[in-house]
Amino acid sequence: GEHRWGGHADQVVVPAWHPVRKPENRTWVECAAYPVAYVTAWRMLRKGRVQAGTKVLIVGIGGGVAVAALHIAAYLGAEVYVTSRDEAKRRKAIELGALDAFDSGGRFPVSVDVVIDSVGAATWEASMRALCNGGRYVTCGATSGVEVPLLLPRIFFKHFEIIGVTTGLIATIFNYSHHGVLLGLIIFAALLLNHINACVTGVCVPLVMKRMGFDPAQSATIFATTFT
Repeated sequence: GEHRWGGHADQVVVPAWHPVRKPENRTWVECAAYPVAYVTAWRMLRKGRVQAGTKVLIVGIGGGVAVAALHIAAYLGAEVYVTSRDEAKRRKAIELGALDAFDSGGRFPVSVDVVIDSVGAATWEASMRALCNGGRYVTCGATSGVEVPLLLPRIFFKHFEIIGVTTGLIATIFNYSHHGVLLGLIIFAALLLNHINACVTGVCVPLVMKRMGFDPAQSATIFATTFT
């Protein structure tokens, strides 16, 4: 992991407050997707102040956090748009509630309040151009590159905000409430259980299986690492 080696080992030493007992009625797949993908997405949307009517662009739909952000933003009543290089992923995203989907390789023909991004350098310019005045760019990663050109006049003339997010706090996972509904209830009851993990169908292969013949090139055809 980011802070502790050995996440795929048989045994690993972690702080005493880290481990949480798996609920008997939840699969290991669900329990993995919840704190990693959904809590990260939730925190990004919260930091971006997303609510009903907010226009949101999710860059690089297909990854776990991006798909989770689509589910939660749509649940909150936001107007959600997505991007992907893959046409099948764009179609799937529209089935899941996106209003429109664009190719990640060009300009995004939409003006939004919030950009949710984990792609980074490859889509930075298009993401910045898609933000309206006062827009918020929220990032949790940079899979395509970490260095981007930052034009300061664009930031201060358009009142942009650039917000960095990692996954949420342990308290967020269990206690955070929004509109009177517990986060866990929102995610599990309204979202997560409607979309079964791709690992169940054999679409997703754990990272440790790379040593056993998994072809990384297949990742371009997988819609989310956690969902069908």
